[in-house]
Amino acid sequence: MKIFCECGHIIHDNTDCISYKASFIADQDSSDLRYKIEEQIKKLVTNIEDAASNKIDVDVLIEDTMTDISDTITDYSPRTIYQCSECGRLFVDDNQFYTHVFISQDNSVPKNLMRSIKGDEWKFNPH
Repeated sequence: MKIFCECGHIIHDNTDCISYKASFIADQDSSDLRYKIEEQIKKLVTNIEDAASNKIDVDVLIEDTMTDISDTITDYSPRTIYQCSECGRLFVDDNQFYTHVFISQDNSVPKNLMRSIKGDEWKFNPH
C-alpha cells in the first residue's frame, strides 16, 4: 500500500516492522485485551496440568495458545497510524478503516513518533 502525503513524500507499507507505522488499541479496549490474554494463559496452565495424565504434547498446547493470543491482539489492534517522516503528518484509521489526516501546528513535533520505544537498540526478534 502507498499513502501519498500532501508534502510529496510517499509512505510505503509493504513489509513488517516499519518505523513509521503503528497499530493501536483504544484505551477502552486495553483492559479487555489484557483480560482475554490472562484467560488464555490460565487455560494453558490448566491444560498443561492435564497434559501429563492425558499424554498431550505440551509444545502443541503452547503453540496453540500463542496463536490464540496473537489472534486476540490482532482482533483488538486492527487500526493503524502512519507518520510521514518528511512533514510529520499523522494518518490515523478510524473504526471503519477510513484514514484521517492530522497536521502538526509547528515543525517541532518529532517525525518518528511510531518508532520503537527501544530506539536504536530495537532488534527484530521473531520469537
